[in-house]
Amino acid sequence: MNNSMGGGDGVEGMEQRLTSCIEKALQGVVVERQEHEGPSSGGDAREVDSSQPATDIASALANQTRHGLRPEDLHVLVVDDERMSRTIVSSLLKKCKYSVTTAEDGAEAMELLRSHPPGTFHLVLTDVQMPHMNGLELLQYIRSEETLRCVPVVMMSSYDNGNVVYDCVEGGAEEYLVKPVTQKEVQRIWQHVLKKRSVATTVPQADAKMMQNVALTKEVDTCTSGETGREGKSTVTSDFLKMMRNKRIQEIAELRSQVSQLEKDCRLVERICGMEMNGHDGKRQKFDSAVLDKKKELDNVYFTKIHNEHKEDALKHFARDLNVMSQMNAFHVTSVIRSGNMANPQEMVCCADFDADDLHFATVSVSRSVKVFDFESMMATPDALQFPVWQATTRAKLSSVSWNSYIRSHLITSDYDGCVQLWDVSSGATNELTQFEEHSKRIWSIDFSRLDPLQFASASDDSTVRLWNLQQSSSIDCLKTPANACSVHFCPFKATTLAVACANHNSYIFDTRKTASPIAVLTGASRAVSYVRFLDRHTVIGASTDNTVRAWNLDTEGDVVPPAEEYKGHANERNFVGLSVHQDGFIATGSEDNSVCCYYRAFPFPITQHMIDAGDSESDKKPMSSNNPRTFVSSVSWARHSKHLLVGNSEGVLQVLHMKEFKNDMNTSTLPK
Repeated sequence: MNNSMGGGDGVEGMEQRLTSCIEKALQGVVVERQEHEGPSSGGDAREVDSSQPATDIASALANQTRHGLRPEDLHVLVVDDERMSRTIVSSLLKKCKYSVTTAEDGAEAMELLRSHPPGTFHLVLTDVQMPHMNGLELLQYIRSEETLRCVPVVMMSSYDNGNVVYDCVEGGAEEYLVKPVTQKEVQRIWQHVLKKRSVATTVPQADAKMMQNVALTKEVDTCTSGETGREGKSTVTSDFLKMMRNKRIQEIAELRSQVSQLEKDCRLVERICGMEMNGHDGKRQKFDSAVLDKKKELDNVYFTKIHNEHKEDALKHFARDLNVMSQMNAFHVTSVIRSGNMANPQEMVCCADFDADDLHFATVSVSRSVKVFDFESMMATPDALQFPVWQATTRAKLSSVSWNSYIRSHLITSDYDGCVQLWDVSSGATNELTQFEEHSKRIWSIDFSRLDPLQFASASDDSTVRLWNLQQSSSIDCLKTPANACSVHFCPFKATTLAVACANHNSYIFDTRKTASPIAVLTGASRAVSYVRFLDRHTVIGASTDNTVRAWNLDTEGDVVPPAEEYKGHANERNFVGLSVHQDGFIATGSEDNSVCCYYRAFPFPITQHMIDAGDSESDKKPMSSNNPRTFVSSVSWARHSKHLLVGNSEGVLQVLHMKEFKNDMNTSTLPK
């Protein structure tokens, strides 16, 4: 008989269900989570098997009494880097009369476990994804310490991924809870402590297992020493060796199949490109080195993508993408600028943007300054001291900047007070032309439409995105978002399409002619999405604080779109680090290790990574950035008509990088464009 623990059939029924749950916990029956619709769904249903005899239930309750296990006797260590989540889980535990201590990350939890006597904490409830030391690393530490091995560890995360769950269980976790954690889930975590104590005190069972292990050890020792006189002595070792042999045979078969396929592909590429694959000369050494550095990653891409598509077309695309990677795989420092001044030498650049002709670029900072630099002059004399050709100061910290693509001298900025300022750089005036004030909280992002010179959009912490027209003082439309709006971007190919990134782990695509609801929801992120950009008409790129950049294909059927590709290799868990896309398929993002990573759309790994630590030029390597581990890249922006990348970090260092094209002797004329 199956009963739902979420039912309300009186105290007696609740006691029966609780007794059944105790019985299942003691017998090691897995209680499966059913679909959870959110905090307001009324809880998750759990199957409870009540078919066991009443004597077993009484025995379980007696076992609980013998151990003296009560919620008020249990001390739970809660580990979570998100303050709101930590507070909610702690409150739920305290309502159930547990004693609670909290830690902000795995490192702090490890220090608490070290500094307190053994037995202080009876259970650890930890988040999986945390900075400094994540939940899996904390779990590994607890299982490696002799005095902590008996402490149950329960993992929790908002990321319900099978691989993560497997890693947690394989690492020794007792349970994996998907956020939001419910009160019913915390009510029953005492069972894990009870299981540990039961194992520790059940001497006969422990002795039996120990005797089995001793017998197994003797059996293996006998086999390895050649004493195989009696039949069955070598059963375990023989089975193990056979298993390993069969595994190797299977691997050899797979390798033979791959080698055969590669030989066919070599002949196909020779026919397509009209060249011999094994020809080498001095000019191609750099090409070979660049590819070999990513051999393992390319191997995975090749065998997971090529064979899932039409053979010849897929191989052509792979050849084209590999050729791009081989020719463009390194940044070179062109110019270095200090964004600050004597009064504020470390002026963190929050955002930067190139104008429509790449003649100038603008930067904004938290020190309330907006500056415009002459990019054309900078490229003509890259080693000269660079100063802004125009600058102004605002009343509040600035967060974003965007140039108008048609009125070349117009740019807009946004600030922490929720205001948008319009500036005319050509006039020389340092006062804004006008202000737009309707947001009640900080604006994170603004963007001019590339196709409509009068329209722009702003995204704010007040969970709204407002559409504006330069000829009107008030907004022309207001889009309601489910959470804080972190980024907004107009599609450069369709004037009525708008992308919005939100703190609720999703991004949204809107039609500006009908804004009541989004036309598509882009899912897959496990934390807040901080940036969103259109790579082309059909592809949207988003960056989130789970160390991942994702690509979504808008041609996917349905209004809920999963990611088509995930790009990993940079570090981003806390800060706005910037995101910029190039029309040729390059994706640049900052990293919290003070570097910039560049991805190419076809490969899920960085094709190059550059540390922001150079001096005034490539020949002068005096560090401009300190070795402060908290220094991070805070802004990136591609030039619109070249492969120059402007990078700024949290200490006010600006670098102009150039991705040079390496010319090799490959005949690529027959590759598809």
